[in-house]
Amino acid sequence: MKFRILGISVLLASLGLIAPINAEQREQYLQLLQTKECRSCDLVNSDLARADLREADLRYANL
Repeated sequence: MKFRILGISVLLASLGLIAPINAEQREQYLQLLQTKECRSCDLVNSDLARADLREADLRYANL
């Protein structure tokens, strides 16, 4: 029983830590699509396969 509570607690805590990172990456992704500028962005897990990135400014971006 204690292990179950511990497991659930760890899972909930890890979800709380992951959500802000994904939200920030999503914000940067949307900025890139709207303005074609995203300097020093972290876009590692973003799906850019169909994005029109011609003339986009991605200096120092982590792709």
